[in-house]
Amino acid sequence: MKNMIKTKKKLAITAMAVFMLLVGGVIIAKLLGVSFAENNVGQGDTVKVGNGKYKIISEYDSFAQYVGPTKRSVKTVTIPDTIKAGGKTYKVVSIGDSACNSNCGSLKKLTIGRNVICIGARAFRFCEKLKSVTIKTTHLTKENVKQLSFYDLNKKVTITVPEQKLEEYKKILKSKDVGLTGKSQKIKGKRMEELYDAVFDLNSAVPDPEVKMGINTAYELRLKQTKETNEYSVGDTIPVAMKIRMDQKIYYRWQPYMADSGFYMTCGKCGRMFKADKGLSNTHATLDNHTYVPMNDKVNCVTSNWIFGYEYPESFVAWRQVHSQNPCSAVVNITLPDGLDYKEGSEGVFASFILPIEDFYGDPPRKVKHELYQTEVNGKEITITINDLRTFTRAYDNLYIELETEMNDSVADSNVIEASLVYNYGDGDKSVDFNDVTVLRP
Repeated sequence: MKNMIKTKKKLAITAMAVFMLLVGGVIIAKLLGVSFAENNVGQGDTVKVGNGKYKIISEYDSFAQYVGPTKRSVKTVTIPDTIKAGGKTYKVVSIGDSACNSNCGSLKKLTIGRNVICIGARAFRFCEKLKSVTIKTTHLTKENVKQLSFYDLNKKVTITVPEQKLEEYKKILKSKDVGLTGKSQKIKGKRMEELYDAVFDLNSAVPDPEVKMGINTAYELRLKQTKETNEYSVGDTIPVAMKIRMDQKIYYRWQPYMADSGFYMTCGKCGRMFKADKGLSNTHATLDNHTYVPMNDKVNCVTSNWIFGYEYPESFVAWRQVHSQNPCSAVVNITLPDGLDYKEGSEGVFASFILPIEDFYGDPPRKVKHELYQTEVNGKEITITINDLRTFTRAYDNLYIELETEMNDSVADSNVIEASLVYNYGDGDKSVDFNDVTVLRP
């Protein structure tokens, strides 16, 4: 009987000890920022996936950073395109500073996935047994391969890179700052499947512009005012106006990159960071409203920026504007019905800055100089050609085209005006139809 009691006590003590160890382990892991892939995770958490540890560096954009292997004795490291953690898929876009720096003395083979945009400082320094490296990403730039990231690797290491990036990557990897300077260290190209992602593609398609036509002046159309009637009599002058709002991508794109330090601001709604001294944070919060920045959801970020700080202990993802150099031509074709005649010389082109906030109307329209566009009239067909919209419009400008018509004796009871826009942003002509406008005879 006594032996049974002693046995039960031992079992209870053992169970309690195991429980306390588990609880203690979870607490320590949490304090260290380590989570488990099957649990809920959030920004700043570190998770274990396979033989690697990853930090969630942007919850909203689903970005993760490879921070190192789970064991120092690892011989092969594969940094994947994505990981799954907490029921969510994250793009692995970064390799952290000192990820394998002198911690991976046994590392022989390394593969870097297609979503990586940055390799942190000293990431693979002193990996002296590393003989084979495959870099699949095409997103690396000189500024995003940090100092000493490949310093003092095996003297006969071979690095295989995407074929189309061979010459560019040679210059980056063979620089003294990066450290791949050995005479027997080779860099060769290989055809690899490229992973398309609009977040990284500065040449992705431009969405169609917004277009609208009405029987008003450009200023009235801009203020969303309309005539109470569209009825006219013979001899009456009928003003017709068209509004065009090109997509933001013809001016600039937002691109993620790895930042080290400086004065940054973070958006309080989406968590994205912008370099404050260039005003990018204000542009994002006040104007973009996430219409033009790829997001999981559209959220209102107006006036929600927080100060992020002057320094940060490690590389982080920030966003910058990359301005486009492509011209954007536009041709507006207007077809009048038999009952309406074009009044020669009545056309005008205007531009006006307008914020994408309901009921805020910006500044009055600015008239565009006539030498910046051409007008051709062929009977009932009026064509207005603009060689480059970007010559006289700014980001967030609306473009207005106004002309006058006159009702003639051939007028029918119902007269339909048609118009279309053909634009070209370097990827072929695309056409968008305006709404038809009907002019009635009383």
